[in-house]
Amino acid sequence: TAKLPAGPFTFVAGFRPDGIPSLDMNLFLDPLDGQAYLIRDCAHDYVGISRLSADYLNTTEAGVIAKLHTCEGMAMFRLANGTYYVITSHLT
Repeated sequence: TAKLPAGPFTFVAGFRPDGIPSLDMNLFLDPLDGQAYLIRDCAHDYVGISRLSADYLNTTEAGVIAKLHTCEGMAMFRLANGTYYVITSHLT
């Protein structure tokens, strides 16, 4: 955590989101309801999307709420009409 984008940062904790080895991570903050999500590669098996806790330091008890085919460089957004989109590339 840090008070400024440039730091200095304080390490809080390390964890495996939903107990799954995760990499190539990205965050999405829903502009319509304020919910934060973690989108990431889950152990090179699939892309997982999980809700984050209010402090962004853990995933919620809901676990992985969506699974997508394995890809990388994920970015997620939501239109005003409520439709979610994920943009990504295939594995390189």
